[in-house]
Amino acid sequence: MDDILTMERFSELKGAEVRSADGEKIGNVTALFCDEGTQEPEWIGLGTGFLGMKEAVVPVQGARLRGKRVVVPYAKDVIKHEPSLDEEDGALTPESERRLCLYFSLTDYGTAPHHLTRYELARTD
Repeated sequence: MDDILTMERFSELKGAEVRSADGEKIGNVTALFCDEGTQEPEWIGLGTGFLGMKEAVVPVQGARLRGKRVVVPYAKDVIKHEPSLDEEDGALTPESERRLCLYFSLTDYGTAPHHLTRYELARTD
């Protein structure tokens, strides 16, 4: 089974548990940030902390589906200390994306700004 996350696979992930590379629970999938032009998912929004009230994001790049869980290639502490997430008009700001890309050492971050629209995912069960 292909465990790479694509837009089609995200329909299965509403409320899915997200775990770190070492197996610690980080939170649950709440949203997706997609490139407005290509509709490709780039960031996964997570509800973290007590009752999932704090928000964090993790790159789709490197994330894998294991059963009904998403496993990301980062330690829980890395995500806990990520830079702040800034949004404007339902989209991740270019400056916020730049900070997050640098923090997560994403090498394919482009210099041309693009619009990353938030898509809310709500638990269906």
